[in-house]
Order: sequence, then C-alpha cells, then structure tokens
Amino acid sequence: MKLFEYEAILPYAIEDVFSLTVDLANAPHWHSIFTHVEALTEGKVDKGSRWRMHYGIGSFDLTITHFLPPTQVDFIGSRVMGMFPGFRIRLEAVDGGTQVHYYLEPDVPAIMRPIMALIGPAYGRRDLARYFRELNEKLSSEIS
Repeated sequence: MKLFEYEAILPYAIEDVFSLTVDLANAPHWHSIFTHVEALTEGKVDKGSRWRMHYGIGSFDLTITHFLPPTQVDFIGSRVMGMFPGFRIRLEAVDGGTQVHYYLEPDVPAIMRPIMALIGPAYGRRDLARYFRELNEKLSSEIS
C-alpha cells in the first residue's frame, strides 16, 4: 500500500546524502522518532544490512532489500503495530544539491487500510517534513 511520498532538495552532494541516509546507525541524529539503533550486521552497509530501530514504545528491525549507490536504497521492516514498514529513498543530483524522494509503502493488513488511508498521509507529511529538517541539520553540522 503506497501510503505517502515526500520530496525535497538538500544543498549537499548526492554522495554525502546517500552515505548518511543508508547507514541507519545514524538515524537518531536525523529522525527523532528513534531513541537508539542497534546494528545487526557488521561491515560495510550493503544489501542485506540490518538494524534494530528502537522508539518510544518498542522496536522493529529494518533490512536493506535494494541497494544502488548513490541513487536508491529500499528497506523492509519486521512487524510493528500490525504492519510491515517498507520505504524507498531515491536520490538525484540536481543543480544546487540532491533531490531526495522518500516513499513509504508499508504492508498493511486489509482491515487497517481504510484507517491508514485517512490518517497516514497527514501524519506522514508532518513526520517527513521534520525528517528532512533534521537530515538537513545533520548534514550541515557534518559538512560545515
């Protein structure tokens, strides 16, 4: 179920944006919903890399299912609140930086789809606006 998508242009090189966003160990710095993250695989981030994402009321695992540096990474998650989170980040070099496309496509049980269709897009836009603000701040602090 495609729940929502969001895009923004960040004033940084595509390689910098990609390297920060694909390593979810960095996620608490640019996605405030996460309290901490555990790496479940060792070595260089690649297809199959896994993390346990901790947030206020629990945790879930995320795995990279598609990895195409520096333009795309897809993640699928373990069950959380009755659904399996799935999202894709696509990057494109543009004048002035990197255009970031973020798509949230969770596997939602049929009984929950009408509710998610109503509340998901509004929540997602707010959450992703914050995500892009925090990602921009983190990139700014690392590159400046």
